[in-house]
Amino acid sequence: MTTKGNILVVDDEPVERQALTEILRLEGYYVASVANGEAAIDHIRSNSVDVMILDLRMPGMNGLDVVKVVRRIAPDIEIVLLTAHGSMETAIDALRNRVHDYLLKPATPSQILDSLERGLARRKSVTQERKRLLSTLDESRAVIALDDGVVIDFGRRVVQ
Repeated sequence: MTTKGNILVVDDEPVERQALTEILRLEGYYVASVANGEAAIDHIRSNSVDVMILDLRMPGMNGLDVVKVVRRIAPDIEIVLLTAHGSMETAIDALRNRVHDYLLKPATPSQILDSLERGLARRKSVTQERKRLLSTLDESRAVIALDDGVVIDFGRRVVQ
């Protein structure tokens, strides 16, 4: 069975973490789950993650602290922030840190799945665009002709 994507669920509440993990597995996702921000960062450093579903309020590192670290070590991960304690301040901070979505608990499974699918689609689109741009850049750099008649061919490693 192929999976739809690699998901990391981060929530300090065992019942919520397990329920969300099971729902996502039943939908065909590969799901890992951890109980705190430090464990999430450790997981991301050693595993491929497409989307992280992250609780905002947790002991130790809160969700926004985790987001800031994840943006440095794995900037391509889409992040869905879940919170029962939403505020304008945390929503703005989440936007500033490029969080894909900010959902208020109790979010329904369909809301979470919809957000997750949009996050995966965005990640795929961004990845494809990045590959296209890199390919274009490689092609455009193959040969450079300077104004003074010098030609640099990177493919052949020749300067004339």
